[in-house]
Amino acid sequence: MLLAPDERMKRTEKDRQCLTYTSGPLEQDIEVTGHPIVNLWVSSTADNGDFFVYLEDVDERGEAYYVTEEN
Repeated sequence: MLLAPDERMKRTEKDRQCLTYTSGPLEQDIEVTGHPIVNLWVSSTADNGDFFVYLEDVDERGEAYYVTEEN
C-alpha cells in the first residue's frame, strides 16, 4: 500500500483480527519521542509464538492509526 508522505496508515481493519488493549481517552495531547519500551509477560501452553506491539492513535470515530511498533 502506497501512502502520501503526510498520510497516516490506518489499522482499524487489522485490529479487528487481533487481540487489542485500549486505554481510555487521554485528557490532553501527548508527544511520543523515540522508541516506546514495552514490558510484556506471557504464559502459554503453545511451543512458540510471535508477539507484536503497535502504538496506535484511535480517533473519536474509532478509526485506529499506526504510530509505531516494537517486536
